[in-house]
Amino acid sequence: MLASNPASTLNQKPADLGIQNRFNPDESDSRMLGFRTSKGTQMPIQRLSIKNVTVLQNPGKRSEQLVWPHNAPQASVTITRVTMEPSSISKPHTHPRSEQIWIVEHGSGQFLGDGSQTGLKAGDIIRTPPGETHGVKNTGNEPLVYLAITTPPEDFTGAYQEKSSP
Repeated sequence: MLASNPASTLNQKPADLGIQNRFNPDESDSRMLGFRTSKGTQMPIQRLSIKNVTVLQNPGKRSEQLVWPHNAPQASVTITRVTMEPSSISKPHTHPRSEQIWIVEHGSGQFLGDGSQTGLKAGDIIRTPPGETHGVKNTGNEPLVYLAITTPPEDFTGAYQEKSSP
């Protein structure tokens, strides 16, 4: 049972709060937390750290693999934070079996479709169904930053020249 004063729970251990906890010591800053649901079943919750992401790079493009098959093999999405320097381009390509959604956080550019282009800017959300051609060019004077959510998940290692792991 939780304490009546919510602030007092901040210093308590999960076991003191009635939460059963599983920890996987083999993974640096990647923890599996097993919480019991109201039906008494285990619900694995994984905690990852932004400090320990794998970074894939091409000239002018940096992709931080926040959630991907290498750190979350049971996840149903890949989540990547992409930073593109001014004038850099991600050539038009497809994902035959995956949908991809981009959430533009910062900057501006051109979405490159199958023979067409359209502007994109911070605040835009772009959804590309499986098999549709898409790419992006940073046409602004500052970095273009977007989150890419891909489902089902994909390992993008083969599309990059460099890989650095924590």
